[in-house]
Amino acid sequence: MIQDKTHRKCGFSLINGGAKAVLPTKQKQYTAIISQTQEMDNPIMFQNFKITNLDTFPQALDTLLHSQRAIIADITDNASSSYSEVLKPLQDLDEELGLFFTPLSHMNSVMNSDETQKAYEASLPLLSKFGSEIAQNEALFKKIEAITADSEEAKTVVAHEIRDFVLSGVKLNSKDKKRMEEISLKLSELSNNFSQNLLNATNDYALIITDAKDVAALPQTDKDASQEEVDGTVQYKFTLQIPSYLAYMTYGTNREYRKRTFQSL
Repeated sequence: MIQDKTHRKCGFSLINGGAKAVLPTKQKQYTAIISQTQEMDNPIMFQNFKITNLDTFPQALDTLLHSQRAIIADITDNASSSYSEVLKPLQDLDEELGLFFTPLSHMNSVMNSDETQKAYEASLPLLSKFGSEIAQNEALFKKIEAITADSEEAKTVVAHEIRDFVLSGVKLNSKDKKRMEEISLKLSELSNNFSQNLLNATNDYALIITDAKDVAALPQTDKDASQEEVDGTVQYKFTLQIPSYLAYMTYGTNREYRKRTFQSL
């Protein structure tokens, strides 16, 4: 299982990794990448990132997690101890959950809106609880400890899984496990709040220039992109969106404006 900073047994970098703020200026770049990948032939790895069920996304996620709990219980209870019948199915579940949740995490970073943020925030407790359950599942831990692996590579993977279970608190007493679950949930919430605040601050910043001499050195295309008319007055607006930011930081002649913009990034 690929590990996560918040839940070493969550299976994928969704909670902390997904919550990292990505400047909205990257949106066009990411959209272009997504469009390219959608044209490729692999229908599994390259998913359509358009989500039409934001209102019900948390409920759909909860349904998926319940389904995975049942599968994990079956894996834990069966008599097999082979790598292919224990760890491989768990890795497949990781992949399934990652493919389901990553589009929302990605869209909330590069196309952030009230709707994506609401769905994302409602999903975090579900993922946090699920991650803690798996991380502290003693029966599953013992099952993985008993795995028989033929190759050195497989043995290394199993050893890392055992290590990560221990680091995630599988050997803690019930009280400490509960406390660790609370800390994990709080950490995921704080990480998301920080990222959202950073994104909001990035979107709110604007450098308004009214003196044309301060933009005289900019290429005409950059001047045209920043120019706007407010109450009959022509002004130039620069933001922390990368094309706008780089235009003034590269060609702007007003040192104080460059300093202010740089310090706001």
